[in-house]
Amino acid sequence: MKTNFLNLFNVILSALVGLLGVVSCDMRSKYGVPYATLQVSGEITDTDNRPLQDIKVQLKVEFNKFNDPQHYPYSEAVLTYPDGSYSFSKQHW
Repeated sequence: MKTNFLNLFNVILSALVGLLGVVSCDMRSKYGVPYATLQVSGEITDTDNRPLQDIKVQLKVEFNKFNDPQHYPYSEAVLTYPDGSYSFSKQHW
């Protein structure tokens, strides 16, 4: 009798843990999903090597999630600082 109760308890507990584990794993939480941080930086200068301010620099990236045939484009633009530098940082999963 005690063995049957423990077997039933183990089955119910396993089912609950399995359900909670699946429910808590979504893409927004990034649980178990590898990711990378994309960092791009540089400096814009004129032909006399003087820094150029307020130049629009645009980054365009196209990536493929989870071997999906559909591509997911990403684009971001920034303006250069007074010293001509710019930088992008994007976390991707």
